[in-house]
Amino acid sequence: MRITDTMLMNNMLLSSMRNRQTLDKLQQQYHTLKKIQVPS
Repeated sequence: MRITDTMLMNNMLLSSMRNRQTLDKLQQQYHTLKKIQVPS
């Protein structure tokens, strides 16, 4: 099977989107934890 430029681009974009989703989840967890620890 030949690997085309389009296939490489699609795989790169998919990987980038997954990484972004993971980063968003981690940032949300961090900010949620930080808000809980702030005294009122």
